[in-house]
Amino acid sequence: MKKYLIPILFIFALIVIGLNLSNLFMRGESIPKIYLDQDRCAQCGMVISRAEYAALAYRVDTGEWVKFDDIGCLLKYMIENGGTSNFRDIYVADYNTGELIGAVDAFFVRASAEDVSTPMSSGIVAFKSLGDAEAFSNRYGGTVYTFQELYSWAASNPGVIYQKEMSM
Repeated sequence: MKKYLIPILFIFALIVIGLNLSNLFMRGESIPKIYLDQDRCAQCGMVISRAEYAALAYRVDTGEWVKFDDIGCLLKYMIENGGTSNFRDIYVADYNTGELIGAVDAFFVRASAEDVSTPMSSGIVAFKSLGDAEAFSNRYGGTVYTFQELYSWAASNPGVIYQKEMSM
């Protein structure tokens, strides 16, 4: 029995290492593409039609990527589905370029829905640089947030994420 224990433990260790390495390589894959005018928002069901307002996140409990037409939809979905601990690899579109950027590295402006017309009237847009966010805020009004600050605000105020009443 003892003579088989070391090879069995060695094989078990190789399997565990292999599974961990494959998980690392899988996380290194590129993020999914958002197909405009085809993909639907996981929160409101609308077709995603404007790149500059889009977002996506990996949902841990289901192992799936979820896509959104408005950053407000991303926030509501996260709040209603386990909070930040149930999501990883969260991306938002830079308002100026439409390029997907990591939400934790982005800067957000929440302005009046009358001044910033987003698909679900959240008035929330994201920027890659703090300077761009501040310039936008100076031009259109609104508050600049980090993702953590924005999520905390949204979790405390879920009923006002959408600034206009929406029928879904």
